[in-house]
Amino acid sequence: MKTSRRAALLASLLACLGPAMAAPAGTAHLLLDVNSGPSDGHDRHTGYLPPAQFATVQGRAIFLVGSYEDGAAYGPAPGPQETLWRSDGTPAGTELLAAFCTADYEGCDQRGRLLGQANGVEFVAVPENGFRNDDRMELWRTDGTREGTYRLPAEICVTYPYNENGAGETIAGGILYFAGRDAVLGCRPWRSDGTAAGTERLESRRPEDADRSPYDFATLGDKAFFATSSGLWTVDSRAGAVRLLRGLPGVRLITSAGSRLFFLSAMGEGEALWVSDGEIGGDTRQLRALPEDLCRDCDPPIQFLKPLAGGVVFLVADPGHNFDSRLWRSDGTERGTYPVVGAPYPGHFGDGYFVPEIFAEAGSRVLFSAAGKKGGKELWTAALPPVTAAPLAGCPAGCPIVTSRLRPLPGGKVVFTGRDSRLTEALWVSDGTAKGTLPLSYPCQGPCDSSASLTLGSAAYFSIEDAAGPALWRTDGTREGTVLLARVALPFHPGGTLLGDQVLLGVSNGVRISELWATDGSPAGTRRVRTFARAAASSNPAFFPFGDGVLFTATQDESAFGWWRSDGTSTRRLTSFCPTCFSSTQPVTAGGLVFTLVGRLEDPGINAPHLFRTDGTREGTREVLALDADSFAQSLFAFGEKVFFVRCGPDDVEPESSFRRCDLWPSDGTSAGTGPPIALPITTGVSPPVVVGGSFYFTLFTRDGFLIYQSDGTPAGTRRIASTGHSTPQEIVAAGGNVFVAVEGALGFLDAAAPGGVSFLPGIYSVTGLTELGGRLLLFGSDGLDPGRAGLWSTDGTLEGTRFLAPVLPEALTPYPFLGPPEWARLGSRLIFRGWDPERGFELWATDGTAEGTVLLKDIAPGQTSSFPDSLVRVGDQVWLTADDGDHGRELWVTDGTPDGTRLAVELAPGPFSLEPGSLTLGGGSLFFSADSLFNGREPWVLPLQ
Repeated sequence: MKTSRRAALLASLLACLGPAMAAPAGTAHLLLDVNSGPSDGHDRHTGYLPPAQFATVQGRAIFLVGSYEDGAAYGPAPGPQETLWRSDGTPAGTELLAAFCTADYEGCDQRGRLLGQANGVEFVAVPENGFRNDDRMELWRTDGTREGTYRLPAEICVTYPYNENGAGETIAGGILYFAGRDAVLGCRPWRSDGTAAGTERLESRRPEDADRSPYDFATLGDKAFFATSSGLWTVDSRAGAVRLLRGLPGVRLITSAGSRLFFLSAMGEGEALWVSDGEIGGDTRQLRALPEDLCRDCDPPIQFLKPLAGGVVFLVADPGHNFDSRLWRSDGTERGTYPVVGAPYPGHFGDGYFVPEIFAEAGSRVLFSAAGKKGGKELWTAALPPVTAAPLAGCPAGCPIVTSRLRPLPGGKVVFTGRDSRLTEALWVSDGTAKGTLPLSYPCQGPCDSSASLTLGSAAYFSIEDAAGPALWRTDGTREGTVLLARVALPFHPGGTLLGDQVLLGVSNGVRISELWATDGSPAGTRRVRTFARAAASSNPAFFPFGDGVLFTATQDESAFGWWRSDGTSTRRLTSFCPTCFSSTQPVTAGGLVFTLVGRLEDPGINAPHLFRTDGTREGTREVLALDADSFAQSLFAFGEKVFFVRCGPDDVEPESSFRRCDLWPSDGTSAGTGPPIALPITTGVSPPVVVGGSFYFTLFTRDGFLIYQSDGTPAGTRRIASTGHSTPQEIVAAGGNVFVAVEGALGFLDAAAPGGVSFLPGIYSVTGLTELGGRLLLFGSDGLDPGRAGLWSTDGTLEGTRFLAPVLPEALTPYPFLGPPEWARLGSRLIFRGWDPERGFELWATDGTAEGTVLLKDIAPGQTSSFPDSLVRVGDQVWLTADDGDHGRELWVTDGTPDGTRLAVELAPGPFSLEPGSLTLGGGSLFFSADSLFNGREPWVLPLQ
């Protein structure tokens, strides 16, 4: 992972910062979502699903947010495919706990699942990275805090039971029981109490069952049960072992109802219904053999056993009705296992085939929707236990046609959407009697559609689409308590949770827009909490220290690129640059003002350039100069009380030539004080000038080759002092009274007595990374006679004063030259830098200019894996940086220059997911940086410091 390489720090600011600046005084947070628009740079079909799985853990709501598309569907989509969140119902209190399946991997083939709670923690099944791992998931736990959210030492086997109601895990007696993967034995029964030590494989007392894979877990009392191909099993929690309760083939649909277990077992070509008290040697017996030729179009033929009134209801084929299935019930006795008289055919149940949620208990009755004589779904009812069922008739307002699921409410009522005799849609309530079945509200004047609903606490929530669009309704079963909350929609599989006096809901608010909303049950108290997006628009801030904070450039939208100022508490925009400008140079300070060049960033500089300046106020922020649209500018730098930059015209010297007329422009921030330009020889380009004492140096390429110039900022004081012929000068640095220059990998220094004005130091090649430390020059290079002496060197400009320090290399001398030039940070009398060696990759090093004092500070990512330290910035007596240790993603790190003092300082995002912080900049008493949360894009962040 790489982050931006923007880190700037004024020496005057550093002098006033004490050692107390080292520690955070607050929490790192988003400073401002400057560009809040959606991204147009990624596939429009990628996005996040609305939160649908919720739980409340120790007073905190937690939920999962999954993605629409796999990462590898159309190439990796940005961001993790699965995330775990917590929320207190406020934007500030909605935080990421963990992220899974990041774009660095090929993707995941499963969705995360909340498994249930025990001992104050929620268990979470997390998909493993890689499509080849589609048969396993990681087991995690969370208590609603980041530190309490971590992986447990177990893998969950992804089982495929015969039906969607079969459970792959259960919680009994405060223990999670599940099918876990053993490296040798395969899928076996496991248990976990939410701790690493308490997560273990359960042993079988029968070695011959070592190859059995458990499925269909269930709970009865405080005992857990599951099925394997050999029969029904139970868990002896005290012995930590599993025992066979009854050997039977094809056990499935283990269902707890009352004080017994109901389940199906294979019998010839058909199945049999069984019941058990769950005790070894207890009452486990067959209740009824079911017909061999079940529902012809059903696979599997019996899809659910639903607990109801101490027993179960289910659907069984009826040969007397053309082999269509009919509703049956069982109370656990042979006599009490029978078909419900008058029940309709299966294809006429609910919203689809055999969905158990169509049944709802209302007091002493059961209600379900099924076909009637009037057509469509009618409301059917039966007394408990169900013996006979019939359509409801005689309702005061006419009995409705049911158009949604039945949602139970406290007090023995159900609510649903339905159409009256005039086919007008309404929200209805029923207590199972004709007299108690009444319309509550008519939300639609025309065509209407209800696609999703759920019950939370004492109210039900319905997503209804009318002519005006989606609408979220709430009802408590009374007309007064039935209200339109907001114009948003619930997802097809809705989710939510109660949190104190509010309800949290996952909603859809447009195409591919996933959001978390909160409501207190009133329209005024219904609000958006958080929006989740796979790729939000970015403002891409670039920071510069100024006064008690920072200036930064940012893009607010396609037409608003400008300057902002912040002290970490208040942030305001100073100006928008020219309408067609979309890039700028790094700002520089001169004469108490900050300057930047803006325009279009094109090779070789800022095209159609404009010079802007600011004193930190809106009134003092303005354009100083606008140059020709056909010209470009580069190399903005400060010298004395003015700024200078190089301006070049178009390629108009010769046809098809790259030679240009260039000149140096000075400016004091006023129109009158800008110019006149200092003419330069006709050239193809000018290098960035380097200020050394009372002069600055730069190179340019002319028809006579590369020339080195020195200038005092005046036409008379601008002169050629050296020539390197056709060898390219690359870096110029002053150290110990010498002005050194790297020329195509050779080290030279300016010497008027030498040929061309440059003397070369023999023996060192591939020179790069020149910097000054203690009056000497530090550089990276290679010994021409000894290949083993490639790394960091120190020199005073003489052969006798040149010493090899350590075999540590910068990017340019490694197999990874694309990472850019070396990055240094001064810390007292030492330099902190990123270096590479073949055993440890790119890690954090320090040097005092001696061989003994050049040391690896920390192998942050152990072994050959690199942590790629980046964005180094000095803060008092420490250096802050970003690094990736392989476990936490790229995060904020800090070092005091010692191994023990090099540590992870701030984890912005939990686990391996990273917000990719970069551009670390100290401003006032805060550390400013950019970060990409994926839900806001790359935006400015701040960390208050002591």
